[in-house]
Amino acid sequence: MSPVVRFPPALAHMTLRGIVAFAQTLDDEEADSFGAALGRMFHRLAKSRRNIARKNLRRAFPELNDSSGLSELTLRVFENLGRNLAEVARFPLYSAEKRVEMIAIERDELIHEIAARKCGCMFVTPHFGNWELIGSWLPAHKYQTSFLAGAKTNSSVNRLLNDLRRHIGVEIIQTGASARPVMSALRRGEFVGMVTDQHAAIGHEVVEFFGRKVAAHRGPALFAYRTGAAILPGFLVRKGPARHEGWVEEPIFADRSQPEAVEVWSITQRVMSLFENAIRKYPASWMWTHRRWKALPDSQNDTNHS
Repeated sequence: MSPVVRFPPALAHMTLRGIVAFAQTLDDEEADSFGAALGRMFHRLAKSRRNIARKNLRRAFPELNDSSGLSELTLRVFENLGRNLAEVARFPLYSAEKRVEMIAIERDELIHEIAARKCGCMFVTPHFGNWELIGSWLPAHKYQTSFLAGAKTNSSVNRLLNDLRRHIGVEIIQTGASARPVMSALRRGEFVGMVTDQHAAIGHEVVEFFGRKVAAHRGPALFAYRTGAAILPGFLVRKGPARHEGWVEEPIFADRSQPEAVEVWSITQRVMSLFENAIRKYPASWMWTHRRWKALPDSQNDTNHS
């Protein structure tokens, strides 16, 4: 989960623990209402994040303004983030059977086929719907799964979030460490979940996203090229309290007869284009509060892999 309101470290930890404890006393519908209320509170308090979301939405959809739904859409984005937080807080209550009941995945046969091949798979998704929840479908179906998770600056919050994630049956691989745990998991034929839509300051490819050049994470494409693993883009859309529907795209395999640099760029662009298609269809589901379109160095603006 990425913060939309920043607190001093001790207060942030206490606040999150309070949200977790309270959310676990509620039923599904009550938790959904509580999460939406949290989102509305974040929307009021987090002026800078609200402004970033509005700016990003206008950049992606130039026709949007307050009279055509910009303010309403921005509020819905924050409500989704609040609902996500309430659901993550309830992870200890979600058995495998409960998660199977909560999440319906269209074309799930593609997941089972990849698992049967034992080639390893990077399950990639943007900060879309409840991105923390979609990966839990895999261990609910008894597939060994790890999440590649970024470390928060607040170590207490980081530990709490990772403990909640482990309740849904996943292992945690911390980003910034050696690539060896990811490579090993893929070579064992396991799934590794990655959220790869945000700005990549290092280890990136320059690709198009909503008509603009962005620095996108090359990790999934690089791992696919070097291990032969599949990349499986997946998406989840909220349909009601504790009810989600999603889909997966066709698996992507690297063409290792091509030069690595060319193929890694091509796959990264393909993944980002799939992300964009999903976001355009369900704009309220994406986390627009991130500064996605950061400036690139001039030397990278003309990157061309064709």
